[in-house]
Amino acid sequence: MHHFSLLNAFLFCIYHVARLEAAGAHDFSLIFNNKPSKNWVVLVAGSDSWINYRHQDVNPDVFAKVLKGDEKLEKKGKKVLKSGPDDNIFIYYTGHGAVHSISFPVGSLNAAEFNDVLASMYSNRMYNELVVYMDACYSGSMFRDLLPP
Repeated sequence: MHHFSLLNAFLFCIYHVARLEAAGAHDFSLIFNNKPSKNWVVLVAGSDSWINYRHQDVNPDVFAKVLKGDEKLEKKGKKVLKSGPDDNIFIYYTGHGAVHSISFPVGSLNAAEFNDVLASMYSNRMYNELVVYMDACYSGSMFRDLLPP
């Protein structure tokens, strides 16, 4: 089920990029703002239903460190967000969820912890615009009554 939804999201993105290309929009940063910026995408597939040797490090701690741009993790050769106040970030999570929780192959991340990560990103001015798309049961509960106005 989640493989299908990830494929749909991927095809959706490819379709819209192709439409923008056909319309002559070659500088995609101009779509979001008039400042030079980068657009970052973080894709997370949090299922433990099949063995995926490439992504065994997908766990709540590493996910949080990637989003916060952790320098120690980067020094270990891992990719982390190195975004700034003019950049745009799209986070796509697909996996299992429960009330106020999303699951990873090893461990889970509760809503308060995720809110702390988002608050840290905000206070460190890591983005201009941030979009979080969660494809999981009860994903809406990850934000209910937690984010500041």
